[in-house]
Amino acid sequence: MTRKFGVSVISILPYSLGPNGLGRSIEIAKCAGLDGVQALPLYGWNPKLFPEKGVISIEQAWDLGSNYYPNIIRNYLLFDREYRSFYLYNKLYAKYPYATRAMHGVYTDPVEIHPELKFSEEEYLKSGFPIVFDTLHTRRIGINGEPPITTDPVRFISQIGKRIHLIHLRLDDEEEGQLSKQDEHSEIVKIVRTLNKFTKCNVILELVPKLQSKTQLIVRLRGLYLASNRYLH
Repeated sequence: MTRKFGVSVISILPYSLGPNGLGRSIEIAKCAGLDGVQALPLYGWNPKLFPEKGVISIEQAWDLGSNYYPNIIRNYLLFDREYRSFYLYNKLYAKYPYATRAMHGVYTDPVEIHPELKFSEEEYLKSGFPIVFDTLHTRRIGINGEPPITTDPVRFISQIGKRIHLIHLRLDDEEEGQLSKQDEHSEIVKIVRTLNKFTKCNVILELVPKLQSKTQLIVRLRGLYLASNRYLH
């Protein structure tokens, strides 16, 4: 299996907005040397303008009806009403049936694990469902105070690696720098090295959106793609 690299359309904001937001996102990703994008059903997208190729994975809209995410207003601005987000999600899946699906609950499709699911590390190890491994969600404290899934992500990856179907390489500003500088003592570099050892699945860059020109964004994505590709190959 040849590993593919993509970027979440959320990381491309505001260029991913508008009727042709998906096509524009794929164009930016390709200019940065990536294989494509992870699509989410963003408000205002027109399914008639979806490109033929370029979607690596599809993620559900962030939960519009629960307290998983503190900024519910933000979620509505990004995804509109729940029925509309489901409509666009289904259109995406019909257009790109080969894309990996990233689900937020426990289904037969790969599940993006996060502390709000309230599974302990032991329960994840005993369960058999396929996993979307997010480098932030596995380490953070839950929004409602839930404990992190694991305090030892390297060991956790070594135990569940064969079940990882997609990697969300979520980086804050500090970890962007550590990865770019090849900081071998940083936790994020240790994590990506271990992921490379146990899984050859596709990788989606998930970055904090910034107000920057399209050229600056492409340069940023290109640099992080090359940095992550040193370890995930």
